Amino acid sequence: MNKSLTIMIAFLTGFLFGSEFQVFSGDIIQLDYEALGFR
Repeated sequence: MNKSLTIMIAFLTGFLFGSEFQVFSGDIIQLDYEALGFR
């Protein structure tokens, strides 16, 4: 699976599910959220 696609899906899922998915997905979603101000 393409890594970029995986990150995109992880971000979209994190955006929909919030902190629950953030725990599962780890630093990738956390860093994206902090950068975009979605904490």
